[in-house]
Amino acid sequence: QKGVMGGVAGLAILVAMNPQNIFANTTGATEQAEIAINELNFPDAGFRQYILDEIDVDKNQSLSETERFKTEMYVYQEDMWINDLTGLEYFEDLEKLHIHYYGGTELDLSEFTGLTTFSLAIAPELATLELSGLDYDEITLMYCLKLSDLQLEAPNLGELLIMECNELKHLDLSGCGDGF
Repeated sequence: QKGVMGGVAGLAILVAMNPQNIFANTTGATEQAEIAINELNFPDAGFRQYILDEIDVDKNQSLSETERFKTEMYVYQEDMWINDLTGLEYFEDLEKLHIHYYGGTELDLSEFTGLTTFSLAIAPELATLELSGLDYDEITLMYCLKLSDLQLEAPNLGELLIMECNELKHLDLSGCGDGF
């Protein structure tokens, strides 16, 4: 019993002499919560510039937890095509996503389980769009010129707008609400 008490007393003295070491992991976790806005985390120059211009409020070229807590994003960068949305996964709370001028050939949003509204305008090269497993209530697709197959499983889908997707040959709405 004396040995245990001696160890506790020794720990108390150590904490009193150097308290910041006890909380080093907490400080490290806060630092790790910052996501650098760089080519590694956001490889697409247009998307990276959008993040720097519109999301990085304090202009420190990194995203804090607060800056990443977005429920709605309008991804648009004037005079630049966005071809790759790598880095979007840092925004885990997204409910509404609007993308304009997407130049990629594929897009998979299946990991964004909270997403309820999605709009994509002007995506001339997009051939593959993965939206399965999500419970959307609104989807808008405009000028997706090479999109040929779309399968939706959205039981609460209330609004679906598809314009100028001329290559769309197969549209499966069997997993959607009664209105479809």
